[in-house]
Amino acid sequence: RYADDSLMGWIGTKSEAEIIKERTGNFLLEKLSLEMSEQKTLITNAREEKARFLNYDICVSLNNSAQAHIKGGKRRSVNGQIRDEVPNDVVRNWNSKIQTGKTTKHRTELMNNSDYDIVMTYEQQIRGLINYYTLAHDVVRKMRKIRYAYEQSLVKTLAAKHKTSVAKIYRNYRGYTAEGKRVIMVKVARKDKSPLIASYGKI
Repeated sequence: RYADDSLMGWIGTKSEAEIIKERTGNFLLEKLSLEMSEQKTLITNAREEKARFLNYDICVSLNNSAQAHIKGGKRRSVNGQIRDEVPNDVVRNWNSKIQTGKTTKHRTELMNNSDYDIVMTYEQQIRGLINYYTLAHDVVRKMRKIRYAYEQSLVKTLAAKHKTSVAKIYRNYRGYTAEGKRVIMVKVARKDKSPLIASYGKI
């Protein structure tokens, strides 16, 4: 439950789930004077469909090929587990903001900003999205697609601002984190202080 949104799991028949839904609606109306929305209150089979909750897709795993060795034998360890997933339309919607068809675009509205602010804007936006979906089982795989698309947009934005090529941006803005991960990095020198650093990297 989160605020006035809630999700219930029930192991049983659809008819039993419908009874629970009806009784829940009656309780909310009679005891709390709250009306349950029929359009938004749905019953789904978690093995066949995905329930949307707080913009996560919730489902039950079913994979007959996924096995694990347990006490000398094999067991389908994935089946029956609840999965939180990043909805596919979230990936499409985020990528559509910086893509036309399969072509990634630069962001004109950022071109007057400093290089530091441009890199920080991309990193903060994507980091916020990743943090929101950190509970999703497929967050790395789904976010990698968004990360890559926005990296292309970032370097194109910097290239358009400086009227140069994407290859030169990659070469001139290449940096490495303390862990050795390659990132797009901007350093701003400060007198008598350590430099400000903005970086954008893959997850």
